[in-house]
Amino acid sequence: MPSTRQFAGGAAAVALLGLVAGQHLFPSRAQAGAPDATPGTVEAKDKRGFVVTYFQTARSFTLTKQEEQCPDGYTPGLQEAVLATLPPGRLKDHLAGSRPDRISYAIRSTDPKLCQQPTAYQMPPVKEVQSKTAYGVNLDGVATEDDPGTANSCAHQKFRTPTGALADNQFFRAFGCTHAFNSNEVYSPLLEDIHDSSRKDGEMTILIELTGVTDDRNAGNVEVGFYSSPDAMPHDTKGKVLQRASLSVSDDPRYRTTAHGRIVDGVLTTDPVDVHFYFNSVSPHRDSEEYFIRSARLRMELHPDGTAKGTLAGYWDVDKAYNTLVAHSFPRDLLANASFGYTCPSSYAALHKYADGIKDPKTGACTGISTIYDVEATQAFVIHPRQQTAELTPSPAGH
Repeated sequence: MPSTRQFAGGAAAVALLGLVAGQHLFPSRAQAGAPDATPGTVEAKDKRGFVVTYFQTARSFTLTKQEEQCPDGYTPGLQEAVLATLPPGRLKDHLAGSRPDRISYAIRSTDPKLCQQPTAYQMPPVKEVQSKTAYGVNLDGVATEDDPGTANSCAHQKFRTPTGALADNQFFRAFGCTHAFNSNEVYSPLLEDIHDSSRKDGEMTILIELTGVTDDRNAGNVEVGFYSSPDAMPHDTKGKVLQRASLSVSDDPRYRTTAHGRIVDGVLTTDPVDVHFYFNSVSPHRDSEEYFIRSARLRMELHPDGTAKGTLAGYWDVDKAYNTLVAHSFPRDLLANASFGYTCPSSYAALHKYADGIKDPKTGACTGISTIYDVEATQAFVIHPRQQTAELTPSPAGH
């Protein structure tokens, strides 16, 4: 491991000059008038399929005023970190008005491994969210705000949701005052907006399939499948995802998981399960770059028009979170640092510092950080190759 050193901002700058009881809510393929499918792909009466059309961390930063949430301001982004290293003068004045890409290119010329070796650099630490309100779920079941931890979780403070329920959301605590995850006038759009655009391009297609749906409003024993798909979601001319599209399941068992669930009054909930969601921002795909959510639990309202809306809460594996959302594992990682207002070293340190779940039994360190995603979905036909059906096995949640 290289020795820790101060960020070489000055040198980089000189080098300079991103959802009615008993009725089926969702029409069958024949009812929908969709084209004939290949043999074995017509949806069974007890199945409901969806493709996820929106998947982003819940925007807790909208719940309180900025001055209450981040009284000390935002965590310095890469551009600010660079400028802070420079003495007053014409060069600093010039760089202050430069585009982020110019600064990122300059940094790459002197510190090209800033994101590949984040522990080797010193950067200003993240500024912790100070407000006590956030979206989330009480993942470890502790009934006090001051959470001492459990056999599977680490000590931390819980939030209160807008309804007063206890909630774990350490990801928000760590990054709610970071430009990339908090809408503001300086940096726009949010970093996750870029991932949303990637999903529209087919780089991360998530399918959810319900089996055992005896009634669309109430069904006590439902199998819920979480799958990645290699297919891009079809859109109309206005960019809206088309319903009842046929989308195939990944042939990689890693991206196929099932959980037990139930539907009560039209709301689907599941037991905890570990899920992997394929994400590919570069080619070839790297296993280190994916959404790996441990002990994930889905809550989703099923609507009569074939859509669904809800949340997925769980612990995001901190190393996967870093590679997928922060470092990106693509060559323009420094451009993202400069364009969205964060730094790889401070983000890496924060993910590990605020991790609160999936405790390593040997080290006692937590390897997952609590978070919650807003999920929107629309009806789709989930296509299983016959060989995949034989291979699919339930995956228990990580404890």
